[in-house]
Amino acid sequence: MMGGLSLTLKAIPGTQFQVTLSEELVGDPRTSRELLYPMRTGNKYRSVWTAGAGVSVFEHHEYMVFRDVEVKLYDGYNSTATCSEVSETEAPRGAHPHPHPHPETSPPSLSVHCPNGPGPSATITKVVFSSYGTPAGSCLVPGPGDDFKIDPNCHANSSQKVVEAACLGKSECTLEVSNRMFGEDPCHLTTKRLAVDVECSPAHPAPSLVTLVSLSAWVVKYPYFEQDSAFDTSNPMLNKVWALCENTLRVTSLDTATDSNTRERLPYEADGIITGNSRLALQREYTWPRHSWTHNLWNPTWPTEWRQTATLLGHTDYKHTGSLELFETFGQVMEDQSQIKCVNSTTKLVDFSKCARQTGGLGAGSEAQLRDIVDWPSNSRDGYVLGPTNTVVNAYFIHNVRQLSQLFSISGDHAKAAELSAQANQSETALNMLAVDPSSTLYADGVDVHGRPVNHTAWHASVFPAAFGLLPPSRWEAALRFSNLNAWPGLCTVRTTFCRHCTLSIQITGSWDWR
Repeated sequence: MMGGLSLTLKAIPGTQFQVTLSEELVGDPRTSRELLYPMRTGNKYRSVWTAGAGVSVFEHHEYMVFRDVEVKLYDGYNSTATCSEVSETEAPRGAHPHPHPHPETSPPSLSVHCPNGPGPSATITKVVFSSYGTPAGSCLVPGPGDDFKIDPNCHANSSQKVVEAACLGKSECTLEVSNRMFGEDPCHLTTKRLAVDVECSPAHPAPSLVTLVSLSAWVVKYPYFEQDSAFDTSNPMLNKVWALCENTLRVTSLDTATDSNTRERLPYEADGIITGNSRLALQREYTWPRHSWTHNLWNPTWPTEWRQTATLLGHTDYKHTGSLELFETFGQVMEDQSQIKCVNSTTKLVDFSKCARQTGGLGAGSEAQLRDIVDWPSNSRDGYVLGPTNTVVNAYFIHNVRQLSQLFSISGDHAKAAELSAQANQSETALNMLAVDPSSTLYADGVDVHGRPVNHTAWHASVFPAAFGLLPPSRWEAALRFSNLNAWPGLCTVRTTFCRHCTLSIQITGSWDWR
């Protein structure tokens, strides 16, 4: 599904309109008229449209499907913004400086004023952003508050109230950049700055500048065939889960699989394999997953494991279609991105200590830009110790090579298939010898430079090998005990990619009892 806003109007050339999109309103959604911006995810969907001569037509394109939209006249006659910032050691940017001859005893101050100058014609009506501390961002980036962000480690909590008290309703205000002004030192022995972004509005209503011709929304949906799948049980909760999953696939299938419609909105390989597999389970039509995966392969992302997902995409496409089209187009890229060129001849495992991660010539301009991810965000990794010989990366590698062997065999290249199969067997044996903690029989997070398991065992180190069928049955019980002890099964429902591999590991090991 794709869509957006469509706006047709007549206005004085150069008149600007600020368009903000959001999924939530501030306060009671039944009565609120204020959009939550930025969104709770931190995302910001805001643009400024400028009218031309005669009738102007504006349209969002691609994925601008949101619950709420605000269109705001944004020009010098009605409302505009000003941004000001100054540190304890520099002159203000975007404002009138008030220099002091003795900075060691007289702190600098910041003068905030409406762009049309001090006077009764315009006043400060809203403080969009204010922070005394070490906020990120700069006035050099245009837009009301778009580039500023509070640093939680250095921010005076009184910032907003102090600035509002000093500035609202005035055409100009002056703020001392000091601990005394804000009643605290948010970070001792650190050079702080004051960043302020305000909106100004005229003291009297502006003349009508705009003739609205039409304002509407448009949407297009990718076809979804209800007759292709059905589900029904006597359990109402299971039926609701099915409906949620099915509706998610129905309405979030854009022209490719994306991270989400309202967060990064970027086609990642790991999300693509999950969404594509799910859609293929419910729909007979395979053009959408193939188109999505082709986009992933031509436009790969930065994680090593997502590059290794390339082979999974080609293998899954073959299983559902019987066609080798993706493999024939991207076979060499799949092999390169499996990281086979980085296999250590001694350990038989992928080792990046003396080998750059391989891109297959696509995506990153430099192979040094790739890095391992394991799970995301980083605080969801169970303390995983990242190193040059990574258990998760090697689990992906072995699975990659085994699937590539099958694809080469189907294509008729039996010699290549045998070579890859032998490599997969060697690396699987090595992983189960070198990366296993002998006392717990669990996979460690990796192998150190001496060929020994590193001294840490994250749950991910067991889940991914198990999901790819590498965990021997003799060690299933130990892995299950570890999962119960560390309460990690609950995370199977939290992280998307980890959840998929959790589910696969449960199916393969038969560990359905997660008590």
